[in-house]
Amino acid sequence: MLCLVQVLVLLVSEAHTLRISPSTNALDTAAGESVEDAADDGIPDPVSQYRDIDAIRLADPAWYDLIMQTRLTNEAPARVEQILWKSSSTNSNVTVFGRPHGPRILQFTRGVIEATVVCEESCDILPHEVQIAAECKGCPCTVVKPYENLLWYLRPPVDHVVKRYKGDHKPQNILVLGLGSGSVVNAIRTLCEVRAIRIIEVNENVIHANKLFFGLNASVVTSAEALSNDLGAQVLQDDGEHGVQVMAHKFPGTFDTVLIDCMVAGKIPPGCKSDTFYYSIRKLLSPGAYIYQWTWPRDKDTVQAGIGKHIGTSNATKGWVSAAKREGKEARTQ
Repeated sequence: MLCLVQVLVLLVSEAHTLRISPSTNALDTAAGESVEDAADDGIPDPVSQYRDIDAIRLADPAWYDLIMQTRLTNEAPARVEQILWKSSSTNSNVTVFGRPHGPRILQFTRGVIEATVVCEESCDILPHEVQIAAECKGCPCTVVKPYENLLWYLRPPVDHVVKRYKGDHKPQNILVLGLGSGSVVNAIRTLCEVRAIRIIEVNENVIHANKLFFGLNASVVTSAEALSNDLGAQVLQDDGEHGVQVMAHKFPGTFDTVLIDCMVAGKIPPGCKSDTFYYSIRKLLSPGAYIYQWTWPRDKDTVQAGIGKHIGTSNATKGWVSAAKREGKEARTQ
């Protein structure tokens, strides 16, 4: 694994985000915005940047895919950015980059932002190599305006959680699947009273990147025995399907909110849309609790069917499928 400073040439769209699968050159997973936009001194207005193209995506996914593929031929090279940290393995490639006084950006796929965080502290580490990612030198991060700097696609579930909280002021127990840069966790903590946050993340490099550059303050465990019911945050390193089974066994009826951003190479893996997955989530939800899952059009029907079968009547909007846990009904058996 490498920890180094070097230059990275990125390709970005002139106006909108592209996420292109390396194997198929087709539209891939959602993230946020173009690197060129985020590297500027401010975060772009999500409405002006995404409204029209997102309307096309929701109305006609096939047409949207065609537009995105066509735009490849018209892309221009972006500015050169500084890599702060890069870690690769046979299963993952995780990069953190940015300018010393600019946002820190998490990237899995070249040219696409997964998440961005603005920190009070500058970060201008020197190049160096390490044998394992955990030994890489990092930079402290005190997160600045976590909600205001949240990527556009992450706002709908956060807004709904905040609306629910303002209605009953119930301290939240939150489960997050897919750590990213921790931006969702930071935003909710700023706007709501949170009792405990549990996070499931399969990629150890993402966890290391969060601890090194995004200010993650959480213990990390790899087994059910090490999970605790203490206040604060804890990360379970595990895949989504097995992780929710562990959580359901350990903390049944505990969580008021479950947020799922589970993607691998632009697709929801089978384990994050299986009957076992949704059955387990139902078991760990408290009465009236909500689930929110990010999806692309190709997986939307499957996700809605799974959530509808095991949890409650689902609603799909702005890329998210959500539902409240049905009251007075037992979960259906698998």
